[in-house]
Amino acid sequence: MSTSDPLTIAPSESSSDGTIPVIEQIEALLSPASPASNPSSTRSQKIQVVQTLLETVDLGPRKPQILELLAARCYEQYVAVNEWAALESAIDYYGELIRDTAEDDLATSSRLGEAYARCMQNRFMRGRKEKDLGQAISFAAESVERTRAAGVDSTVLADRLGTLWLCLFTKVHQLDDSTTEDFDRMIQSAEEADTVARAHPSDISKVVEAKSNLGLAYQIKWDQRRDLESLATSVALGREVLDQLPKDADTDARIAALSNLSFRLQRVYLCYVVDEELPTGMESLDGETLLDDALEHLSESALLHGERTLSVPENILTFVMYIRNFPVSYRGAMLGRCANVLRIGVKIIKDYCSVASQEDQRDCLSTFYGISRYATSAALQSGETPYQALQLLEEGRTVALTLQEEIADADTITLHDESLADEYSEALHTFRASFTNQVSFHERKSGMERLAKLQDRIRQIPGILGGPERLSERLLLEMAQDRDIVVVSLTDLRSDAILITKAGLRVVPLPSLDEWQLSEDSWEIQTGLATEEDQEEVFHDLHANLSKLLRDLWRNLVNPVLRDLGHLQTLSKSDSWPRIVWIPTGILCLYPIHAAGLGLHKEANAMNRVISSYASSLSSLLRLHENEGRGASLDGPTKVAIMAMPETVDRQPLDLSLQEAAAITRAFPDSELLVNRTTEDVLEVIARQPQIVHFTCHGEVDYDQPLLSKLLTRDWQTSPLTVAQLQVLNIERSRLAFLSACFTANAGVENMQDENNHLAGALHRAGFPSIVGSLWYVGEEAALEVTRRFYEELAKEEQEWPEHVAKALHFAILDFRETTRTAGNKMRGDPVSWAPFSYFGG
Repeated sequence: MSTSDPLTIAPSESSSDGTIPVIEQIEALLSPASPASNPSSTRSQKIQVVQTLLETVDLGPRKPQILELLAARCYEQYVAVNEWAALESAIDYYGELIRDTAEDDLATSSRLGEAYARCMQNRFMRGRKEKDLGQAISFAAESVERTRAAGVDSTVLADRLGTLWLCLFTKVHQLDDSTTEDFDRMIQSAEEADTVARAHPSDISKVVEAKSNLGLAYQIKWDQRRDLESLATSVALGREVLDQLPKDADTDARIAALSNLSFRLQRVYLCYVVDEELPTGMESLDGETLLDDALEHLSESALLHGERTLSVPENILTFVMYIRNFPVSYRGAMLGRCANVLRIGVKIIKDYCSVASQEDQRDCLSTFYGISRYATSAALQSGETPYQALQLLEEGRTVALTLQEEIADADTITLHDESLADEYSEALHTFRASFTNQVSFHERKSGMERLAKLQDRIRQIPGILGGPERLSERLLLEMAQDRDIVVVSLTDLRSDAILITKAGLRVVPLPSLDEWQLSEDSWEIQTGLATEEDQEEVFHDLHANLSKLLRDLWRNLVNPVLRDLGHLQTLSKSDSWPRIVWIPTGILCLYPIHAAGLGLHKEANAMNRVISSYASSLSSLLRLHENEGRGASLDGPTKVAIMAMPETVDRQPLDLSLQEAAAITRAFPDSELLVNRTTEDVLEVIARQPQIVHFTCHGEVDYDQPLLSKLLTRDWQTSPLTVAQLQVLNIERSRLAFLSACFTANAGVENMQDENNHLAGALHRAGFPSIVGSLWYVGEEAALEVTRRFYEELAKEEQEWPEHVAKALHFAILDFRETTRTAGNKMRGDPVSWAPFSYFGG
């Protein structure tokens, strides 16, 4: 059965009302099945059919049985594809069953309690709410006690002890405030489960599972107490699990056994490297072969295809992140040997995101934040070319957006096959809508499969490229003819700048650029930058910390790149300025690379040497390159639409917004001023596609749902102007969007910086070739001064677009930053005021 085949249930002719046969068919749909015969897409269909039927069918006395089956299938669906809605449904069903179960029904309540505990443990792992984990432990412990009291089969007790162990293991492993008592309970539950399971050796799967849990418990014991005997025991148990796995064991169990053993061998190798000793019983092993064995087991696990879609990238990232524990001299080589498995991990994540809901996508990309950068660094370490590394980085960044983009120009498809173009446009629209609409997993999967087939047909059209091959090395060099492109791959193990110039591609290693250290420095800075009230209380520390970070970025990133490119001279306005497009990654997306330097009292500053702009990815830069020349006609005066919000409901007034509008009108008299307009009004103006759209209003980041970050219009509380709305606009003629609003270029959603889901990025994706935005809170006086200077500069050479936009902002900032020199900052200037203004474009 394909994912697009609908499931139907019809009443039997042998029944007067059809009710009983329907219930029997529901039970048949929900009966346990092997993953091979019940893949996630099929299970999703079955769940949806049953949930629809439950709205109309009276289940009578069979309701508890059916609800428990439905809850189990929902939980399986979550475990397989991380589908949040399925987990929440399982929790609701189990919760209802528990409430309706009599206290003295020990067998039923213990069974339901264990299932509920597993659900809550998974909910904690997804949402990180300690209350959920507390409930999981409570229900798991009660399930064990009720199982003992009920006197049920001891293999069942082993299962429930295993669930209690899992919940306690999660607390000990994940929470800093876990206690010695929690640790001891974890070990005790694992040991008891192992003892109970070994008492029934005929059920080998239970024995192996208990032994696997015990091995993990001892691994944690070594992690926390550096007990070599525990590490040796953990390794021995891991080997036993792998040896004893039945040949017909499910693939997920084999993946877990292989990866768990690889983690432990990696730890033994750490002992060999750091302490120059091995655990008892392992002294005769060749230390270097330990790493070989660990990587061999990890690689074998990565090639297997279990039902738990994300287990393989989870294992890969766990292994790679542990490399941080090794001495610096070992990290690069170890990372390089992970290149192949990391490539597998990146592909799995991208494939998963193509069928996940928007919420599940966001969780996945947050969980596996940085894996594409690790993969890029590993590729370079292992000797792959800069171009190969760039392709890998591109595949793993801005994933959610890239999945929804067209692979070719619709007009080109129409010229070749009009019906194919129409079918593709409809399929693309449906696929895009499926990410935000409340549709089921199998519907999204069906839409993705349909779109993929159409894309395959389109790729057969001569001259049309899609996917990785679209970003050819020839095109990269073509984009770099009049600018240098610098892609920064940032990790805590290895960082590099990949340079794309008209002469070719090359790599500048950045050994002192450490994501871990940047993250440590960043937290206090970002907190201070987000402060709108009582700024004077945080300013001193904020200024000092931000200035230090910008000095570090100069030394560790910008200066090495500029030296390699030959940009060594301080320039004046009359000079010919070189241009660089920076494509930052990770936490660098939060900071103004263009502002890096030693302070205005020194010549060593990025803004003295180059004009900088930013792009979220090479693909976004390529779209701009392909669309050059399609902008608005330059005939006649430049039209500017100014959206000003001097008054905003529940927010501070912007007293200088009308002065800002007046400054623009002086430079460009053919301007239209719209004051305190609604979102609908603003969208109507944008749809007319004036050459410049200028916003002077409040901007806000939604840290829970970045696609809901917004510009505040008159009716923002009921109809906000969001990233989600702006990024789907189809802009073909407008040249520039200027966002004189706070946080419009802020990618500060934790672990989501690589996605660039901010307002400036949304307008970039919508088709604006040039965007000015701000990385953090901007004072009104600063916004007014930069805006005035920018438009005055722009008006001087308005025919030279888009290059002059970047130049105009650059000179506006250069002029404004000079006004921030004071005796209080020892003439170094105030980057808090002048640095947040950023230009996105080619």
